[in-house]
Amino acid sequence: MIPLLPLLATTLLHVAPGEMLHVQASALNLRSAPKASATLRDQVPIGHACRVLSPPQEGWVELSCPRGNGFGKLELLGPEYPNHAQFLAQAKEPGRSLPDALNLLQRAVTLRPDDPPTQMAFRELFWKAEFDRLVRARATNKILKKESSLPKGCVDLGSCMVAALAPKPGSTVVWSDGYFQGTDVVFGQLFADGLFHLRSGFVDLRKRTLTVQLESFMVPSEAVLKGLGVSGVKDACAPQPPAGDEALCGDDFEQSCAPDGCWDSYDECKQTSVTHCQECKFTCKNSCTDCRMKCGTDNRQECMASCIEATRQCEATCQKPVKADRASCQAKYETCSQETEREWNRTCKAPCHHVYSCVDRCQQEDPAADRSTCLEQCDDHLPETCRESCLFNF
Repeated sequence: MIPLLPLLATTLLHVAPGEMLHVQASALNLRSAPKASATLRDQVPIGHACRVLSPPQEGWVELSCPRGNGFGKLELLGPEYPNHAQFLAQAKEPGRSLPDALNLLQRAVTLRPDDPPTQMAFRELFWKAEFDRLVRARATNKILKKESSLPKGCVDLGSCMVAALAPKPGSTVVWSDGYFQGTDVVFGQLFADGLFHLRSGFVDLRKRTLTVQLESFMVPSEAVLKGLGVSGVKDACAPQPPAGDEALCGDDFEQSCAPDGCWDSYDECKQTSVTHCQECKFTCKNSCTDCRMKCGTDNRQECMASCIEATRQCEATCQKPVKADRASCQAKYETCSQETEREWNRTCKAPCHHVYSCVDRCQQEDPAADRSTCLEQCDDHLPETCRESCLFNF
């Protein structure tokens, strides 16, 4: 993901367990504990709904999201689905800082990546913000000074910039774009593996030099890339689904409303397996990103191929225990169900049948009586431990 700029906090003073909250940021980091240094379990896209599991603590809240549970920053959540038009309008408000405006447009383009007006607004502000960042860096003297000679033959600022920062022969750059204001230039290159190399500085035509003063690397989301005018490029380090019909980390959960005391532990057992697998795969992704950053620009394709091979092997290691875990969960569930059934037969079967017969007689004697009225007259002697399962069908 492109690094998130400071976010505008969503005002949520009171949330309670059971409430549904929607992700308002471009993506919500779901972590294993309520702190920024905790293990990353998932990145939940904007608009997705998560259920609150426990009261907030120090700005964090425990959530149940579509692909697992974890802790997220409360300020990045809201009670309503994020409003695309509102993001666009807020980004244009007078006095809005460039970082805040760009963040709002990043949310908008993530919500509607194929909307041309949103793409245009995001693209324009993205490059404007980079020029602004260059000016502010100069003011604080926090700049690089990578100076290089301009290639022979270029005669104007635009052609000199492109010639000086053009991809090297044999590199895997799939897209590039650049702009200039006066003698200032900004230039971006996107590698086939999804890494975006952004540089900015100035050209001195008299001295025939280009000086790079700011440089950064990032991995933009597909939506952000579309906003910049690129499509069809994906993050090569992103976790891949396994071969065949098996779901990623086996996160294909079932639901049951039956009053079976075994089901919750079964569901929790599966969830634990999925959580371990997801955390493992995010570790693989982080290792891949570290590997990618060291590839440089020469022979990048061969270097990245090695990184990806190691990543896929790492992911297979994460995925391998899933089937065994699910089988173990299923076996425990079946054992629990069998024990529950034996206990039912021993303590609840006869009292429940007595209740059923009593309700039937009640309705036969008084056809106008409903089942709930008859049930009140018939369940006096029902053991408390049998009540939920016995009365489930009522």
